[in-house]
Amino acid sequence: MSSQQPSDSPRKPAATPMIGVFDKVWWGLHSYTLPLAVLFIILLCMGLTFVSKPLFGRKSDSPAEALVTDTNPTQIPFEIFASTQQSSTVYFAQSSGGNTSDVFSLDVTVPEATPVNLTQSDDYDEWWAVPSPIDERLAFFAVTPNDERSLRVLEPDGHVLDLTYHSGDSQLGTVFQIHLQVPPQWAADSEWLAFLGEQRDEKGNAVELFVARTDRPLVRRLTRNGNVVASARWLDDRTLIYTEARGDGLLALYQVSLAYDPVTPVLLATLQPSD
Repeated sequence: MSSQQPSDSPRKPAATPMIGVFDKVWWGLHSYTLPLAVLFIILLCMGLTFVSKPLFGRKSDSPAEALVTDTNPTQIPFEIFASTQQSSTVYFAQSSGGNTSDVFSLDVTVPEATPVNLTQSDDYDEWWAVPSPIDERLAFFAVTPNDERSLRVLEPDGHVLDLTYHSGDSQLGTVFQIHLQVPPQWAADSEWLAFLGEQRDEKGNAVELFVARTDRPLVRRLTRNGNVVASARWLDDRTLIYTEARGDGLLALYQVSLAYDPVTPVLLATLQPSD
C-alpha cells in the first residue's frame, strides 16, 4: 500500500476580488458623509428659495429698489382726490367695466350718487385723477395697450391735452417713461405739473424728476444724477424740494428752481435712512 506524499509545490493564494468603479465611488462617498450632508442641505435651501420667490415675492432691500417696480396697467391705484373748487366733488380712476379704466367724478353730497365717467376712453388706461388747485382741470396718466405713457389734462369743456407729446431733449418716451406709482403734482398756480420718469437698462434703475407745462406740450427734465428720486413737493410756483436715494444707501434732500435754465439742483442735506 503506497502512501501519498505531500506536494512540495507552494499553494497559490486565493484570488482577490476586483473592486468595480461603482464600489470605489460608493465607499469613497461614505468617507465624506458629513461634508456631503452639508452640501445637500445647502442645495436644498437654494432650491426652496428659488421656488418660493415666485410664490411669495421678495421684500425690497433699499428705497431705490422698492420704488422702481413692475407695473400692471390693469391694476389702477385707487386714490380719491378732492377738488378745491367744488368741495362736494371728488375724483378717481377705476375700471369702466371693460378692459380699460376711466376718470370719474362723484358728488359726495348726493346720497347713493352714481359716479360720472368723464373720459370714456376705450383706447388706454387712465391712472390717478388729480384736480388743479385753482380751476376745474384734471391731470392724469394715460397708458396704451403697448405701454406707451403720457401725462394729460382734461379741460372743463371735455378737451384732453397731451402734455408729453413733445418731450424736447428730456429723453422722455425714449430713454425714460412715466413712473406710474406716483401721481402728478400741480404747482400752486397750476402752470406746471411735476412727475417722475423711470429708466431701466442693464446698468440698473434710475428715476428722475420731470415737469411739464399745463397750457402746451413742454417737458423739462430737472435731475440727471442716475439715482432714484423717491418723492417731490412744490414749495412755490417754481421751486421743488425732493429726496433722492443714492447708490451709497444714503438719502439726499435737494431743492431745484425752474427759474434757471439749465436748472441746478442744490443739495440741502444728506440723511441716513433708519433700519
